[in-house]
Amino acid sequence: CNSLETFDFLKKFENGRRDLQWTTGPKLFSNMLTLLSECTDAEDTWEDLTAQSATETVATFTVAFTGFKSAMLSELRHDDQLEYLRTISKPGTMTVRAFLQRLKTLNSLAKRFPDAPATNSGLTDMELKRCFHHGMPKKWRDNFTVAGRVYSSETLNAIYIYMTTQEAAAPVKKPSPKTPSTSNDSGDNQAPRSNTTPGGRIQPNDPCPLPGHGNHIWYLCRQNHFGKHHADTHRPQTQASTSTPPGTSTVSTPDTASSSSSATGAEQHFIDYDGDADFSSMWAEADEP
Repeated sequence: CNSLETFDFLKKFENGRRDLQWTTGPKLFSNMLTLLSECTDAEDTWEDLTAQSATETVATFTVAFTGFKSAMLSELRHDDQLEYLRTISKPGTMTVRAFLQRLKTLNSLAKRFPDAPATNSGLTDMELKRCFHHGMPKKWRDNFTVAGRVYSSETLNAIYIYMTTQEAAAPVKKPSPKTPSTSNDSGDNQAPRSNTTPGGRIQPNDPCPLPGHGNHIWYLCRQNHFGKHHADTHRPQTQASTSTPPGTSTVSTPDTASSSSSATGAEQHFIDYDGDADFSSMWAEADEP
């Protein structure tokens, strides 16, 4: 399970616990294990944490559940998530509403990271306004300024309404239909071309060239059919030389967000708002604008 799937599972479990009144230790342990059966890694983690539990009480469940969340989300970093949110821009094919929902959802999830501070976690209201405003197309932001408006003096809802009027005047472009390839290569012609690599072929370690995807490498993009989320056959050179098994969530990426590391690359410790990721079940985490 990836981080987003883990959060989705935790939310569903908490909803079941509340709505179905799982109030006893045995009921909590039993239902937790049943719901985890679809994810082997998560199930193994839970069984390791509960192997030493002598009794199945609400108290021992709470301890195990807290440990489970920390173990499954251990690679996430609260500060890295916020830094990522400060740099994203709305992809051309995404609606203003969907972008704001994802921005607010990721901010809400950041507050639940294992290392999130007890107070002052997540973006402030002012920062959230700034991230939303700065994530809009430059032309829309310029029009906002020409209209005599300043984002710091507006409510988030007012900025949202203005940007939706800009969107209505210039509708979101739909993705262009894929055309059959005439390439005679081995079949991985779905990868975009790059002018910085031999033969113009983008490499797994290169920044993703797709609109709005600039904060992850091509190997991590869900639209890369040979990357981590699909066939996992074209891996970064730094990963291919190690024994790291496919499917791990720690991948060497260009260090674009952190200046604290002296290495040539940094691990990704945030949840990407990849255009293919399913956020629909998490949108309830974000209030409507």
